[in-house]
Amino acid sequence: MASGWFTSSHVLDQRAGSGVALPYHFAHLVLGEEHVALLTVPVRSNRLRRKDDLLDDGVAAIFRWAGADAELLGICFEVGQFTVGQAAQWLAERGFTPLLFVPNARAATVDLDAP
Repeated sequence: MASGWFTSSHVLDQRAGSGVALPYHFAHLVLGEEHVALLTVPVRSNRLRRKDDLLDDGVAAIFRWAGADAELLGICFEVGQFTVGQAAQWLAERGFTPLLFVPNARAATVDLDAP
């Protein structure tokens, strides 16, 4: 069964104020040490899944899961393997045009004491 192929977590999102918990919020599937490319806006009712190293080594994919269908919503790049420029080049070479690209803040900082 394909659902065993994806990792997920039971994260509950009650920020809508409705009291109804929504599982699999997008932000909870992104690790702290990643650059993130958002390809489409997830709908709050979407069930999301993450698959590490699916598209390439160090590249995780986040999908909207609906029955037997999956739609790619976002791509995450491990900071240790991709600079911001390398992640942008990877996306361009494969024809992805993200709605939003969020570089990891720690990887984007400059060491002012470096020679």
